[in-house]
Amino acid sequence: MVAVPAQPLSVPSLPLVPEEERPEDILAQYLPGILRQDAFLSEFLRIFDEILRPIIETIDSIDGYFDAKLTPAGLLPWLATWVGDGAGLPETATRALLGEVAQIHRDRGTKRGLQRALQIATGAEALVIENTAGLRLDADARLGINTSLATPEQNAIQVTLIKGVDAIDEDLVAGVLREFKPAHATYTVRVSEG
Repeated sequence: MVAVPAQPLSVPSLPLVPEEERPEDILAQYLPGILRQDAFLSEFLRIFDEILRPIIETIDSIDGYFDAKLTPAGLLPWLATWVGDGAGLPETATRALLGEVAQIHRDRGTKRGLQRALQIATGAEALVIENTAGLRLDADARLGINTSLATPEQNAIQVTLIKGVDAIDEDLVAGVLREFKPAHATYTVRVSEG
């Protein structure tokens, strides 16, 4: 065998970060003053600082994960499960629903809460008439759109959705109605071109 002369290893030098650009030490500040002067110990603790820094930054900004406007899109379905709403909604509708969920839950089972939930979920104007399928002239009655001559029905909700350009998902509407209508009420849904 031929002996190969050993070549010295070349170790690449790491660029030094200027002191003013270094992030603040997390752990070194808890050392007693005499140990803070030890350069090796300070550099050794910076290894753990790099591990802890992302965790601390996440904890410091945790409130952003619970804000419907700021939370990442991947966390929206999880956040929606906290209030039982938002299943199957697009991202913008889920954010809008979560942003107003306290008011909507306060109005749960009422005409106003039902209208707002349907408007957010479908993007369509929702006309809601309670306790009748017959002719009724109130704020939500539109002659020729959601009025008809029929016998009044107690505990019945008639919902007319005035759609724009987009199609309305009937399963989504049924889910919103089951979630936000009074438990004992029945409902009918009609979709109008407006």
